Amino acid sequence: SSLIGLGLKFCPIEKFTTVKPTEILDRFRKDLYTKTYYAGRPQNREDVFIPKMHVQSDWEPKEWDIPTTIVDRYNEFSKAITRLFKKKRRQENNLLPYQKLALKSLALRTDILIVNCDKNLGTAAIDTTIYIRRAFSDHLDTPTYKELMELN
Repeated sequence: SSLIGLGLKFCPIEKFTTVKPTEILDRFRKDLYTKTYYAGRPQNREDVFIPKMHVQSDWEPKEWDIPTTIVDRYNEFSKAITRLFKKKRRQENNLLPYQKLALKSLALRTDILIVNCDKNLGTAAIDTTIYIRRAFSDHLDTPTYKELMELN
């Protein structure tokens, strides 16, 4: 109950930082450089864009095609982020050991949902089947709602 009482907006903090930002920074650089490269250029797209048929490109503009201010700002940003994640920093853990175990076991369970109650009454645990039954019973028994036929 003490874990649920923390609310759904509570974020547990890991004991050590373990994330390496290199992949994320590479993706960010590619997106930043590509958007900068195409900024202000007219789009000459005659074909219809179909998202499901789109294949991600590995192409990235060269640094000499990007304004030096953007490159310099990215390099400074990248250094600052990398510096933050260089060492494994010991964080003050904000969960007690039994709360961590409870959170792990709750995350693995599919038969229980943790939900926000109406009228700011806090957080509650409810059986998944009861939740689904109550959600549908509210809408199926009233004359306000009408079931629509599926279109093939």
